[in-house]
Amino acid sequence: MILSKILTAEVIDTKFAYQESVDELDRPLPQGTIKVRWSIKGTRSLSDYAYPLSPYETEIPKIGEMVTLFKSISPNTTTPATEPTKYYYLRTVNLHNNIFENKLPGLYNVESTGKPDVQNQTIQKDNEIEEDTFEIMPKAQPYEGDKHIQSRFGSLIRFTSNNTEENELIKYDRKNKLWEGPNDFSPLIMITNGLNKDDSALEKYILEDPAKDKSLIYLTSNQKIKFDTSQRRIGINNITPIQNFNESQIIFSADRLLLNSKTDYIILSGKKSVNIATPKWRMDMNDFFTLFESFLNELQKTASGQSPYLTGWGPTYSNPSLLAGIAAIKTKLSSMKQ
Repeated sequence: MILSKILTAEVIDTKFAYQESVDELDRPLPQGTIKVRWSIKGTRSLSDYAYPLSPYETEIPKIGEMVTLFKSISPNTTTPATEPTKYYYLRTVNLHNNIFENKLPGLYNVESTGKPDVQNQTIQKDNEIEEDTFEIMPKAQPYEGDKHIQSRFGSLIRFTSNNTEENELIKYDRKNKLWEGPNDFSPLIMITNGLNKDDSALEKYILEDPAKDKSLIYLTSNQKIKFDTSQRRIGINNITPIQNFNESQIIFSADRLLLNSKTDYIILSGKKSVNIATPKWRMDMNDFFTLFESFLNELQKTASGQSPYLTGWGPTYSNPSLLAGIAAIKTKLSSMKQ
């Protein structure tokens, strides 16, 4: 059994995290390895490599940030009797409540004599970021039961539900959420890349805004979503507006969408139909192909003589049946214009 207490350590070097590296004994270091230091009773510092705790997640802190640190079994352990150990780090300590950066450099910057550690000061200075380059990224407004994964750079994955109403114990800073639905515990996943940061949101909680966020994917269960499409009208067959639809749906939105099939088909399958909205057309594919089939049928009748019409030595006479069919098709088609 390995006895270990959790420490708080300062990140002093991260160059090992981003490429294949080895330690002083030429042993490979895992991806994500950093170098940290911590204080012993405030009189001297110790430093060592720290491995990421999980092989399945990578979250590399910045130099000057603090991480939680503890000892555990080493990959070089051969027998239970020896139990060599290594240090592993967990999450970045939330010092400044700042998504972009949580530095506190130099806190453990002392030698065994109690004097400043000049070498580590140099490492720190080389990797510092000027204060005026810091970004203030608001945190996403949490609702009861939420789980958020939010990056330094404005990306967010929100695992939430309809459990968003205030009560006597819980009050929310941002109440203008863009979803609503029955059953408090119905799930909703919202993936956003490039959260909009306007001046009114600085240093406050932020909410998703599909009109201003860069790109997004929403996976609903029974929520109505406040969402405006780029085309005002979609389809002609009483399609429920997206704001009123309260069954499961997936919403994609970005400045451009690309669906690419490398070796097989792109398949669009709709139980009722497939609708395409452009600046000039709101086309229902089921109706469109029915119209196209009707047009071909009329042409076939004329070509085969099933729909005869008079001709003379002069100009060709009109074909009433063909004209009537075309008129009906054009009437239907014109109803699909925006």
